[in-house]
This record gives sequence, C-alpha cells and structure tokens, in this order.
Amino acid sequence: MLIANNEKISLDKKEAGATIDFISHAHTDHMSALATSRGIISSHQTVELIKARTKPDSKFNINSNFSELGIKLLDSGHILGASQLFYYDKQKSQSVLYSGDFQMQSPFIGRPIEIKNADILIIDSTYHDPKIKFEEKEVTKKKIQEWVLEKIETGNIFFGSYSLGKAQDIIKILNEIGIIPIVNKQTCAINKVYINFGEDLKYASVYDADSGYDEIMSKNFVGIVELGRLSSLKIELTKAYKKKVYTAVASGLTKIMEFNSDATFELSNHADFEQSIEYINRVAPKKIFTYGMNKEAFARNLTKLGYNALPFESKELNKV
Repeated sequence: MLIANNEKISLDKKEAGATIDFISHAHTDHMSALATSRGIISSHQTVELIKARTKPDSKFNINSNFSELGIKLLDSGHILGASQLFYYDKQKSQSVLYSGDFQMQSPFIGRPIEIKNADILIIDSTYHDPKIKFEEKEVTKKKIQEWVLEKIETGNIFFGSYSLGKAQDIIKILNEIGIIPIVNKQTCAINKVYINFGEDLKYASVYDADSGYDEIMSKNFVGIVELGRLSSLKIELTKAYKKKVYTAVASGLTKIMEFNSDATFELSNHADFEQSIEYINRVAPKKIFTYGMNKEAFARNLTKLGYNALPFESKELNKV
C-alpha cells in the first residue's frame, strides 16, 4: 500500500484499509479490489476494458482527481491502457514509481513504455530469474507467421490465449499476413474496445454479424480460444471438419512450463530479467522494492548484482 496525501492506495490487489485502489490494467489477477473499491485509479482504456470484462450491471467508482494527489500515470507497454503509477511526495521531496506489469520491447499494439527517474521503485517480479531471456518480438512474430502459413494449407489452426492482450497481439500478427482469425465472445467484446481507441484489428466472430464469419469458416481458418479449451477443441473439431487441427500457445510462460500443443512461441508482454535490469538502470532509483509472487527471489537476485533491493512491505516503504 502506498500513502499519498493521507490517502491509502492499494497496488493491483485488495488490501484492508485502502481508501483508493490502483488498477494498473484490466487483467483479472489485478482487479481483485474492484468489487469493494471506494474509488479506483486507472487509465481511460483500462476502465473501458474492465467494463467489457465485467457484468453489464457492475458498478464501480472512478477517482478522476488523482492528479491532485500528486499522482501521474505512465504507459507501461504491457497491454492497451496498462499504466505505471508515479507519485511525488512534496513533504519528503521524494518520488515513487510503481511499475505494474511492463515490457521494455515495443508492443505490437499500443504505446511503448514511458520511463521516469524515481527515488523509490516498486517493480514487478514476474520474471525474476536471470536464466529467462526472451527473444526479440519481431523474431517471434516471424516464426508464428511462417508456421501459420505452412499449417493452414492442410488444416485448421487454434491458438490458446488470454482474451485480453495476447489475443489482440495474435490478431495483429495474423492480419499482417492476410489472415482474419475467428474469436470467441469475450475476445470480440475486448476487440471492440481496442478499435474504439484507434487500434486496427480485423477478426471474425459469430457474435459480430458483419465480420464475415460464415465465409471464413468455409475454408481452412485460424481460431483463438481460451487456453483451457485447446486440447478438447482439437479433438472435437478434428471429428467435425474431418481434417487436421493444429494447436499453438504463444506466451512467455512457454519458457518455464510445458503445454500440450503442436507448437509454442515465447511471445510475452512482460520484461524478462535482463530487460528489468535495463528498466531499473533507466529509472535510477535509490531503493528498490520487488513486488508480486516472486518478490523474495527477485530481491535476492538484484542484491547479488549490487542493487539496494528488498521485497515489498508497506511498513518498510513508508519508513523511507
């Protein structure tokens, strides 16, 4: 929790006593505070994506006056609308930057990360291991495109993917080679938010009457589905269409997990360890707090490299 001008601000999770909740982006694992929040701080894009992902009658309070607290949102490059939180404490003459999920490589969709110097950095710890290194996104993109063009000649293709962020990246990659993929209801709703914010995505869905769904389905096609449905759909559609069905997963998690699919691609919207070091050096903080599931391991690895790093604890931050 971050204290800014007597407001207690939670960071991407539900915390008792918080008066405001910062939701850096609209992935569900960062939205736990939404239902009970007294007021959320998020980008306009994130607010619209949250609306697209929740029930139509869901209500939440938006705090639009966060700039009066000395807070500024900076693009994080993760997905559409994803933001870092920057706070300048006038009383302490001290700045704090919370990264949220971020990536250093230029995203396929949306704006690249904006980096600002800060005295204290609270940094995401998703990929804390120095052994994990992602290849250049353009290299991964080319691998995906070449694989798809080869396999679609003899069958249908399904990518297992999150409906927000990764699905839109895959659509963009496929659109570049003239392929319009089939998407599910959730991805269709999210795509419309992306398009409303100026992103060019071509897709087809049974839930979008004008998308050319029937014509695309009459030939070999590419679909994007929930990761958990990938294996069962392969069996079902192989029987239904009497032809080969190829499956793929495009995720940074392929570096640390095995997937039951025909192909995997290390397409990530997170920074790996090396990119995190680049980010830290550009922020140039005096103190680093590692945040999230792997915070202890990340802090140890940063300390070994000479950085002043500790796992995040609210009481420790507020002592600084």
